[in-house]
Amino acid sequence: MAKPRLDPKLLTRLANKLKKSRKYVREQIRKKASRYPVSSEAYFVHWLTSENIGVENYRRSLSLEIKEEIRNLQTELSLKNESILRPFKKHINQKAEKILQIKKLKIKPKPNIFPESLITQASENSELYPVLFIFENSLRNLINFTLTKKYGSNWWKTRVNKKNKDRVVERIQEEKLNPWRGSRGGVEQIFYTDFADLATILRRNAADFEPLFKGVIGGLNFLTRRLDELEGVRHNIAHTSPLKAKDRGLLHIYFENFYDLLDILNKKLDNL
Repeated sequence: MAKPRLDPKLLTRLANKLKKSRKYVREQIRKKASRYPVSSEAYFVHWLTSENIGVENYRRSLSLEIKEEIRNLQTELSLKNESILRPFKKHINQKAEKILQIKKLKIKPKPNIFPESLITQASENSELYPVLFIFENSLRNLINFTLTKKYGSNWWKTRVNKKNKDRVVERIQEEKLNPWRGSRGGVEQIFYTDFADLATILRRNAADFEPLFKGVIGGLNFLTRRLDELEGVRHNIAHTSPLKAKDRGLLHIYFENFYDLLDILNKKLDNL
């Protein structure tokens, strides 16, 4: 078996931070990697990240298979203890009243109608919307850019099924009937889609998107499967429903998975 390719400088930094010998740290990496099981490189990246040691350059040098191991390991560990999230502190033993501040308005709990649990849930959900916004709009841009290059600006007419088209037409008509609510998206129909629509469009045009995901474990399914899993999470956020810790973890992890691919996708898009 080939010797694990652990970066010597990063190994030294980790050993110094832990106040252990390099030999001890290397042996712990091997043991913990076999427990999950993943490669030593994958667990090495996880451990460095948990100790706030910069690892991006090293991570980029690893193979796609090891990067996938890292993502899966992070998913497994984060769903156990949410270690990669930035949760709001829970003041379990504090008697101080919780206050939610939105701009200049300070919102205090009120009996019966507005319990303190709503403030906790609002705080937990507040960090998720920016992630969802960036994730969903990035996917729309990916689809729009790819299919426009392949089929021109009128790709929506020929590359989207009737069910998706009808759903978008309904949303546009509803928006016109309620103009005071502002525009949902823009002049392009793709901005009226959600995760389920986007996954359907990707699958229907798999021949165009599969080459972009060549070399990624699972291919295009790597992305569409995640969109299927996140559909319910997306709707819960849109309808202001509180999320379980597992669902918050999935959204963060799956967005990170997608974000890690952006440089690769951009290079391939330039060659379309």
